[in-house]
Amino acid sequence: MNLNDSMPEPKNITKDFQQQDFHPHGISLFKTREGKTLLFVVNHRSAGNFIEIFEYRNDSLLHRESISDPLLVSPNDVVGVGERAFYVTNDHNEKPSSWRSFKDLLTIGTGNLCYFDGNRMNETGIKGEQYANGVNISADGKTLYMAATTARKILICNRNAATGAITKNAEYIANTGVDNIELDTAGNLWIGCHPQMLKFLAHAKNEQALSPSEIIKLSQLKDGNLVQETIYLNDGAEISASSVGAVYKNKLLIGPVFQRHMVFATMK
Repeated sequence: MNLNDSMPEPKNITKDFQQQDFHPHGISLFKTREGKTLLFVVNHRSAGNFIEIFEYRNDSLLHRESISDPLLVSPNDVVGVGERAFYVTNDHNEKPSSWRSFKDLLTIGTGNLCYFDGNRMNETGIKGEQYANGVNISADGKTLYMAATTARKILICNRNAATGAITKNAEYIANTGVDNIELDTAGNLWIGCHPQMLKFLAHAKNEQALSPSEIIKLSQLKDGNLVQETIYLNDGAEISASSVGAVYKNKLLIGPVFQRHMVFATMK
């Protein structure tokens, strides 16, 4: 969607991608110093989980590479930090099973964060989180943000840009089910949220069951603290289970987990 258009329309830019087993999940746009624009995509194939790397050229996505690794157990979101380097969250450290569901009921966190340095995938030490979900990075590359959905919090981590090492610095309790994280040009965080997790679980089983949607903004203060503001809140009738709020100038694009439509809003 070209958000500069007065009436933006979605356009399929992966129609030339020959991989038929394409089930995209988290995505991340990365621009190299040389001017390349790359898109990293979590792909859940029947043969396993992959990170697909595309190059955006001439209004199309050209597939460059597929990366797989045993540590990609249950990947949810990805953030690119180099031509072949990225961080990826696993919402669980094991494949779906009744035992995994039982752990979820007991609020036993098994989510983690992994790092692919361009050659090898490694764990980062961020593990044991309750549904590790959205992940993003500051413009200077020094801070990584990760959502833990069922813990209703954002992890704030220091990042060593030279080595890729991650160290947890702080946690921010949002008191809502945080999902994907976007950043605006001022460094503020925009997060799609599920304010009522039980209704979200019901919606996951039955799309007709409404799940409230919320978009929050975490503004960065000079002292390093965050101020939380609800930008959008709906009972689910307009859009259920908002997973992301992407902002561009005064435009806000809200995407859901399961439904087949989005909300495109103009902010005052």
